[in-house]
Amino acid sequence: MEKSRYSNQTLVFRDIIAAQGGIENWSKINKITLTLSFGGLAFLSRFKTSGWQERRVHVELGQQSVRFDDFPRHGYTGYYTPDRVWIDNEYNTTIAENSDSREKMKRFKSQLFWSQLDLLYFAGYAIWNYTLIPYLFLQEGFKIVNTNLDGVDEPRYVEIEFPDHIHSHCRMQKFYLNNKMQIYRHDYDPEVYASWAKAAHFCDKYIQFDDILLPIERYVVPRGSDGKAAKGPRLVWISIKHVSISYKSSSENLGNLV
Repeated sequence: MEKSRYSNQTLVFRDIIAAQGGIENWSKINKITLTLSFGGLAFLSRFKTSGWQERRVHVELGQQSVRFDDFPRHGYTGYYTPDRVWIDNEYNTTIAENSDSREKMKRFKSQLFWSQLDLLYFAGYAIWNYTLIPYLFLQEGFKIVNTNLDGVDEPRYVEIEFPDHIHSHCRMQKFYLNNKMQIYRHDYDPEVYASWAKAAHFCDKYIQFDDILLPIERYVVPRGSDGKAAKGPRLVWISIKHVSISYKSSSENLGNLV
């Protein structure tokens, strides 16, 4: 590929973020609250349907932290951080907790059945990633390993290596971009779910909320060894009904920005 602005990692990230509102607008945000529901075969296969209930999910931008209202039942609250997940009852008393969830979910039992804490870890890191991408790429350690951004002969894409400190599906992930540089497909291997799993995650219906844009419909289907997305079944679906944004003071910054 000829040397262009896309040979510069910083410019690539800036252009992708610009398609969803730009660095300046994202950098002002402290927290994004989503009213959403999620479900799909991936959860049914682990005997979990509690996510299908519509609930508010609070996503922090300054740290890997997500709060789920009414999880796993009305009045309870689920909390995700990389090192610990826990559930508080309506009296703010912790009734269940787990540490080192990622390692524990490699056990055979978790390949057959998920506890509410397992679901909380998986949904927590996943929704945190989905909500913050592509702004997340500005944090330290993200590396572009392959691109085709000229859109010649094949779709535009950027392949990115995630740093170890970011809990995500896997280290190598691929993002397909439309003509506006918005992500419309996201390929990854959901290692927490199964070591053999390969997924193609589609983002649809970008809507503007304040000064940023977010896709409000998402679904995930299997991905073949040839990289092609299957037509079905839908392993995961996420539907966002409402978004509210809270802002930080102008003196604060998020992470280590490029």
